[in-house]
Amino acid sequence: MKLSVKVCLLICSMQVMFSSCIIKMLLKSKGVFDDKVSVIKLANDNKELVFIPMHHIGKQAFYDDVKYHIDSLRRVGYIVYYELVTLPPAFDSLTKDTLVRKFRKIVGNLSANGYISKDSLLFGKKYKFLKELVNQPKDKTIGLDTSADSNVDVFLHDLIKAYEDKYSKVILQQCDFDTGLKDIYQCEKIKNKEARNFLLKEYRDEMIAERIMNSTDKKIILMYGENHYRGIFDNLRKIDLGWREN
Repeated sequence: MKLSVKVCLLICSMQVMFSSCIIKMLLKSKGVFDDKVSVIKLANDNKELVFIPMHHIGKQAFYDDVKYHIDSLRRVGYIVYYELVTLPPAFDSLTKDTLVRKFRKIVGNLSANGYISKDSLLFGKKYKFLKELVNQPKDKTIGLDTSADSNVDVFLHDLIKAYEDKYSKVILQQCDFDTGLKDIYQCEKIKNKEARNFLLKEYRDEMIAERIMNSTDKKIILMYGENHYRGIFDNLRKIDLGWREN
């Protein structure tokens, strides 16, 4: 028996609502709908570190609270370390393009800035809850001063090299070159969860911990993705067991 148009529309509507609820619940579990930031204070015998767990979309109230904490901590001598995988400006455009395409082959679709955003969540769908959210503000609007603060993240070419040294060389196919960087990625992806986690998290957590330990700064604010906290803390303790949560 064929379904009527009304029944089909009802089923489709229920599927969209179900999908919307699942996505919203997932985002809530990640703190995306929080109004306040929950900072984590760490210290060893030489340094004090305030970890500000970030996410790349959230409520404006959350980012206002982040700025409040940063401004307050600056006044008592803290310096900001922040997250941003970049390419050295000296690289030619072809090399940069190849590195970004290699990165995409491992992780899949890229948003405009390489991170999750409201646009990357949509994929042609209009979820009402997105109206409550904004993309992470940039620079001074969130309390960040890139001329004075320190980007402690890794360069993309170092990240890809570490991946290829540990696993295997990333071979780009014609589909990878034909698909624009802002287009939906439908080429053959590298299916290796362990390798993907190394690229996105493990290697970066280790490098950041080393940079914190090797720095001369004594009071540090670390603005970084919430999912990186445990890895960074564990790597700090591998270097110095004196690191503790206050």
